[in-house]
Amino acid sequence: GRFRKTFTKGCVMKNKTLLVYTGVDLNMMIAEGGSGYWKLGTSSLQKVEYLIACKNYTKDWAVSDKNIPQGTAFFMAKVAGFQKMLDGQYEGRYLITFSEYTEIRIPKAWQKICVRGLPAARYFNTHDVLVDLAIEPSKLAWKSFIPAKNTSPQR
Repeated sequence: GRFRKTFTKGCVMKNKTLLVYTGVDLNMMIAEGGSGYWKLGTSSLQKVEYLIACKNYTKDWAVSDKNIPQGTAFFMAKVAGFQKMLDGQYEGRYLITFSEYTEIRIPKAWQKICVRGLPAARYFNTHDVLVDLAIEPSKLAWKSFIPAKNTSPQR
C-alpha cells in the first residue's frame, strides 16, 4: 500500500531554515529518503529552503560518531519537499526530502541557536541562521541527494 503522501513546494516564499536535533547520520538519511519523522505543519514546511542537522546522542538508536560531538551541525540540505507518513509507527509525521546536501562541521551549533527545552525540530529565519553559524551556501560543495531505492524507517 501507499504509505506516504508527497508534497512539493509551490509558489511560497522560502525564507525558513529547519534546524533538527537528530540521532541519524547521512547513511540513515539516505536509507530513509530524507530527515524524519517530524511532527510539523504543512504551512510552515512549505517555507523551508534549508535543513541543518545537529547531532543528538540522547536516543538509544542514535548513530554514534566520535568525530561529531553532541550539538554539532554536521549536515545541511536544500529542501525539495516533504512526505506525510500515512501509516505505521510514524503515521501523521513528516519526512523532509532533499535535492542537494553538503557535510558541514559547526561545533555547538544547536546550543548556540536553540534554547534548552525547545522541540527537536525548529524553524528559523534563514538569513539569521546563516549569519549566526557563519554559513555561506554559495561557497559550500553541494552534492545531489540520492535516496536508497526502497526507503523505509531504520529505527
